Amino acid sequence: MKSGLLSDEERKQIQQALIWFNINLPVPKAGWIHGRAIFWFKSGAKECIDRMWELVRLLQAHNYYVEVHKCEFLGNVVYSDEFQVAAFPHRRDGKRTIK
Repeated sequence: MKSGLLSDEERKQIQQALIWFNINLPVPKAGWIHGRAIFWFKSGAKECIDRMWELVRLLQAHNYYVEVHKCEFLGNVVYSDEFQVAAFPHRRDGKRTIK
């Protein structure tokens, strides 16, 4: 089992992934999203989801706890684009947790 410390190569992989997201994932204009809004990938955002799973596997290999939530219905949506939606938590959201 590995420790929580990442190698230089693993840090580079994480940095490259974050750079990819910064380039390819739209960011809402400043002031649009505030408070406790949670961002969710849309099911069709395959490349985003695949890249996020790469990050998850790397972090889990180092004993970092990662929790994945899926939601079939979201209320209180405050932002949406081609890849993601942002919504405020609501008790009627159809959320499932995968550990």
